[in-house]
Amino acid sequence: MLIKMGELLKRCLTIEDVYSVFAQYGADFFPQCGGGLYVLNKDNELSELVAQWGVPLADEAVFAMEDCQAVRDNLPYVHVASAEEITCEHVRMTMPSDSFSPYLCVPLSYQNEKLGLLHFRFQTSLEVKNCESMAVVIADLLSLVIINLRLREQLEMRTVLDSLTGLFNRRYLLETINRNIFHPERREFPVAVIKIDIDGFRNINDEYGFAAGDFVLKQMG
Repeated sequence: MLIKMGELLKRCLTIEDVYSVFAQYGADFFPQCGGGLYVLNKDNELSELVAQWGVPLADEAVFAMEDCQAVRDNLPYVHVASAEEITCEHVRMTMPSDSFSPYLCVPLSYQNEKLGLLHFRFQTSLEVKNCESMAVVIADLLSLVIINLRLREQLEMRTVLDSLTGLFNRRYLLETINRNIFHPERREFPVAVIKIDIDGFRNINDEYGFAAGDFVLKQMG
Protein backbone atom coordinates (compact mmCIF):
# COMPACT_ATOMS: atom_id res chain seq x y z
CA MET A 1 0.00 0.00 0.00
CA LEU A 2 2.89 2.36 0.78
CA ILE A 3 4.43 1.66 -2.63
CA LYS A 4 1.09 2.29 -4.35
CA MET A 5 0.61 5.60 -2.57
CA GLY A 6 4.21 6.55 -3.38
CA GLU A 7 3.61 5.92 -7.08
CA LEU A 8 0.49 8.09 -7.01
CA LEU A 9 2.35 10.86 -5.20
CA LYS A 10 5.08 10.84 -7.85
CA ARG A 11 2.44 11.55 -10.50
CA CYS A 12 1.02 14.55 -8.69
CA LEU A 13 1.31 17.77 -10.66
CA THR A 14 0.26 20.12 -7.85
CA ILE A 15 0.53 20.16 -4.09
CA GLU A 16 -3.27 20.00 -3.92
CA ASP A 17 -3.05 16.65 -5.71
CA VAL A 18 -0.76 15.43 -2.91
CA TYR A 19 -3.35 16.34 -0.29
CA SER A 20 -6.03 14.49 -2.22
CA VAL A 21 -3.94 11.32 -2.54
CA PHE A 22 -3.02 11.26 1.13
CA ALA A 23 -6.64 11.87 2.17
CA GLN A 24 -7.56 8.65 0.36
CA TYR A 25 -4.92 6.58 2.18
CA GLY A 26 -4.88 8.11 5.68
CA ALA A 27 -7.61 5.88 7.06
CA ASP A 28 -6.06 2.80 5.41
CA PHE A 29 -2.68 3.34 7.04
CA PHE A 30 -4.09 4.39 10.41
CA PRO A 31 -7.53 2.79 10.88
CA GLN A 32 -7.17 2.73 14.68
CA CYS A 33 -7.04 6.52 15.03
CA GLY A 34 -8.15 9.82 13.59
CA GLY A 35 -5.83 12.49 12.33
CA GLY A 36 -4.94 15.12 9.82
CA LEU A 37 -2.25 16.61 7.62
CA TYR A 38 -1.39 20.25 8.26
CA VAL A 39 0.71 22.34 5.88
CA LEU A 40 2.48 25.60 6.67
CA ASN A 41 1.15 28.62 4.82
CA LYS A 42 4.18 30.89 4.40
CA ASP A 43 2.02 33.96 3.79
CA ASN A 44 0.65 34.01 7.34
CA GLU A 45 2.96 31.51 9.11
CA LEU A 46 -0.06 29.42 10.11
CA SER A 47 -0.65 25.72 9.58
CA GLU A 48 -3.78 24.75 7.68
CA LEU A 49 -5.66 21.45 7.76
CA VAL A 50 -5.56 20.08 4.20
CA ALA A 51 -6.50 16.40 4.69
CA GLN A 52 -8.00 14.35 7.51
CA TRP A 53 -9.53 11.00 8.39
CA GLY A 54 -11.45 9.54 11.32
CA VAL A 55 -12.73 11.96 13.97
CA PRO A 56 -13.02 15.47 12.43
CA LEU A 57 -10.44 18.05 13.56
CA ALA A 58 -12.39 21.11 12.48
CA ASP A 59 -11.81 22.90 15.82
CA GLU A 60 -8.10 23.13 15.08
CA ALA A 61 -8.15 23.66 11.32
CA VAL A 62 -5.66 26.55 11.64
CA PHE A 63 -2.98 27.24 14.25
CA ALA A 64 0.55 28.61 14.55
CA MET A 65 3.21 26.00 13.83
CA GLU A 66 5.13 27.01 16.94
CA ASP A 67 2.16 25.84 19.01
CA CYS A 68 3.26 22.25 18.39
CA GLN A 69 6.02 20.64 20.47
CA ALA A 70 7.01 18.35 17.59
CA VAL A 71 7.54 21.28 15.23
CA ARG A 72 9.55 23.21 17.82
CA ASP A 73 11.88 20.23 18.36
CA ASN A 74 11.66 18.98 14.76
CA LEU A 75 11.09 15.50 16.22
CA PRO A 76 8.05 13.22 16.66
CA TYR A 77 6.22 13.98 19.89
CA VAL A 78 4.02 11.50 21.81
CA HIS A 79 1.76 12.50 24.67
CA VAL A 80 -0.06 9.79 26.62
CA ALA A 81 -0.25 11.36 30.10
CA SER A 82 -3.12 13.72 30.82
CA ALA A 83 -4.79 16.86 29.55
CA GLU A 84 -3.16 18.96 32.29
CA GLU A 85 0.35 18.13 31.03
CA ILE A 86 -0.20 18.81 27.32
CA THR A 87 2.63 20.90 25.84
CA CYS A 88 1.13 21.32 22.34
CA GLU A 89 -0.95 24.48 22.52
CA HIS A 90 -2.98 23.54 19.45
CA VAL A 91 -4.14 20.38 21.25
CA ARG A 92 -4.56 21.90 24.71
CA MET A 93 -6.92 24.56 23.36
CA THR A 94 -9.23 22.02 21.72
CA MET A 95 -9.12 18.91 23.92
CA PRO A 96 -11.47 18.95 26.95
CA SER A 97 -9.79 17.80 30.18
CA ASP A 98 -12.56 15.30 30.83
CA SER A 99 -12.14 13.54 27.46
CA PHE A 100 -8.37 13.28 27.05
CA SER A 101 -7.02 11.03 24.29
CA PRO A 102 -3.35 10.19 23.59
CA TYR A 103 -1.91 11.89 20.54
CA LEU A 104 1.10 11.87 18.26
CA CYS A 105 2.58 14.76 16.27
CA VAL A 106 5.13 14.16 13.51
CA PRO A 107 6.69 17.21 11.81
CA LEU A 108 7.15 17.55 8.05
CA SER A 109 10.42 19.26 7.22
CA TYR A 110 13.22 19.34 4.68
CA GLN A 111 16.72 20.50 5.63
CA ASN A 112 15.29 22.32 8.67
CA GLU A 113 12.61 24.04 6.56
CA LYS A 114 9.25 23.57 8.24
CA LEU A 115 6.61 22.25 5.87
CA GLY A 116 3.80 20.91 8.00
CA LEU A 117 2.64 18.35 10.51
CA LEU A 118 0.93 14.97 10.80
CA HIS A 119 -1.32 14.82 13.85
CA PHE A 120 -2.92 11.65 15.27
CA ARG A 121 -5.55 11.07 17.98
CA PHE A 122 -5.86 7.63 19.66
CA GLN A 123 -8.25 5.83 21.97
CA THR A 124 -5.50 4.16 24.03
CA SER A 125 -1.76 4.68 24.55
CA LEU A 126 -1.02 1.16 23.22
CA GLU A 127 -2.12 2.22 19.76
CA VAL A 128 0.46 5.01 19.59
CA LYS A 129 3.50 2.74 19.41
CA ASN A 130 1.98 0.75 16.58
CA CYS A 131 1.63 3.88 14.43
CA GLU A 132 4.72 5.96 15.22
CA SER A 133 7.20 4.23 12.88
CA MET A 134 4.83 4.27 9.90
CA ALA A 135 3.88 7.89 10.63
CA VAL A 136 7.55 8.93 10.45
CA VAL A 137 8.02 7.10 7.13
CA ILE A 138 4.96 8.75 5.60
CA ALA A 139 5.93 12.18 6.95
CA ASP A 140 9.35 11.86 5.27
CA LEU A 141 7.71 10.80 2.00
CA LEU A 142 5.24 13.68 2.06
CA SER A 143 8.03 16.14 2.88
CA LEU A 144 10.04 15.10 -0.17
CA VAL A 145 7.05 15.25 -2.49
CA ILE A 146 5.89 18.65 -1.21
CA ILE A 147 9.34 20.27 -1.38
CA ASN A 148 9.94 18.91 -4.90
CA LEU A 149 6.62 20.28 -6.13
CA ARG A 150 7.29 23.66 -4.53
CA LEU A 151 10.69 23.87 -6.20
CA ARG A 152 9.15 22.90 -9.54
CA GLU A 153 6.48 25.57 -9.19
CA GLN A 154 9.11 28.19 -8.33
CA LEU A 155 11.17 27.27 -11.40
CA GLU A 156 8.12 27.35 -13.64
CA MET A 157 7.10 30.77 -12.34
CA ARG A 158 10.59 32.14 -12.99
CA THR A 159 10.30 31.22 -16.66
CA VAL A 160 7.02 33.09 -17.17
CA LEU A 161 7.55 36.15 -14.95
CA ASP A 162 9.49 39.28 -15.76
CA SER A 163 12.14 39.69 -13.06
CA LEU A 164 11.84 43.48 -12.95
CA THR A 165 8.10 44.07 -12.80
CA GLY A 166 6.82 40.68 -11.65
CA LEU A 167 4.36 40.69 -14.55
CA PHE A 168 3.78 37.71 -16.83
CA ASN A 169 6.11 37.78 -19.84
CA ARG A 170 5.76 37.12 -23.57
CA ARG A 171 6.26 33.38 -23.14
CA TYR A 172 3.27 33.22 -20.80
CA LEU A 173 1.24 35.26 -23.27
CA LEU A 174 2.03 32.91 -26.15
CA GLU A 175 1.24 29.84 -24.02
CA THR A 176 -2.14 31.12 -22.87
CA ILE A 177 -3.53 33.42 -25.55
CA ASN A 178 -4.86 30.65 -27.79
CA ARG A 179 -6.67 29.03 -24.87
CA ASN A 180 -8.00 32.32 -23.57
CA ILE A 181 -9.36 33.27 -26.98
CA PHE A 182 -10.58 29.86 -28.12
CA HIS A 183 -12.79 29.07 -25.13
CA PRO A 184 -14.73 32.38 -25.10
CA GLU A 185 -15.09 32.20 -28.89
CA ARG A 186 -16.56 28.70 -28.69
CA ARG A 187 -19.01 29.88 -26.04
CA GLU A 188 -19.70 33.10 -27.95
CA PHE A 189 -18.30 35.35 -25.22
CA PRO A 190 -16.66 38.66 -26.13
CA VAL A 191 -12.90 39.02 -25.67
CA ALA A 192 -11.03 42.27 -25.04
CA VAL A 193 -7.28 42.84 -25.41
CA ILE A 194 -5.78 45.97 -23.88
CA LYS A 195 -2.33 47.28 -24.79
CA ILE A 196 -0.67 49.89 -22.60
CA ASP A 197 2.20 52.03 -23.85
CA ILE A 198 4.26 54.49 -21.79
CA ASP A 199 4.51 57.74 -23.72
CA GLY A 200 8.00 59.20 -23.96
CA PHE A 201 9.62 56.35 -22.10
CA ARG A 202 12.86 56.65 -24.06
CA ASN A 203 13.16 60.24 -22.90
CA ILE A 204 12.96 59.07 -19.28
CA ASN A 205 15.92 56.75 -19.81
CA ASP A 206 17.90 59.42 -21.69
CA GLU A 207 17.29 62.19 -19.18
CA TYR A 208 17.22 60.35 -15.83
CA GLY A 209 19.06 57.09 -16.52
CA PHE A 210 18.08 53.44 -16.72
CA ALA A 211 17.54 53.13 -12.96
CA ALA A 212 14.78 55.75 -13.19
CA GLY A 213 13.37 53.95 -16.22
CA ASP A 214 13.26 50.70 -14.28
CA PHE A 215 11.47 52.45 -11.44
CA VAL A 216 8.81 53.77 -13.83
CA LEU A 217 8.33 50.31 -15.33
CA LYS A 218 7.90 48.77 -11.88
CA GLN A 219 5.39 51.41 -10.84
CA MET A 220 3.42 50.99 -14.07
CA GLY A 221 3.51 47.21 -13.61
